[in-house]
Amino acid sequence: MIQRIQTVYLALAALGLIITLFVGSVWEDPAADELSWFRPLVLALGPLAIAGCVVSIFSFNQREQQLRIVVATQYGIILYLAVILLGGYIIGAPIVYDAQQQLDLGGVSTVVLPALAYVFLRMARSSILRDIALLKSADRIR
Repeated sequence: MIQRIQTVYLALAALGLIITLFVGSVWEDPAADELSWFRPLVLALGPLAIAGCVVSIFSFNQREQQLRIVVATQYGIILYLAVILLGGYIIGAPIVYDAQQQLDLGGVSTVVLPALAYVFLRMARSSILRDIALLKSADRIR
């Protein structure tokens, strides 16, 4: 059962990251073939960010802990994006693909979906902060 709107935001962020890992072209990226550190970092940071989203969904009773998990997951997504962009920069691959490749979901999902997941986490974070403020004001009234 959906407790709050942040659950929807967290689920959408996790879904975007799952699509990036399993459908995206991260594994077909030229950086994955040329750089030895690329695949292990993507394989470590991607599932870690997904796990952060899922764990924060189920910690809705402890809002302070949920907020810490969301912030840590946001940092993880920033690192994930940095690895993808740095790998592309080092090998000289273009970040923006031509129109033919953008129609393919894999080309778009490499950078756009993790960035969108970060935005969803930011929205979830603001919703959690709003819940915390609402509970504090209700406690003051009592």
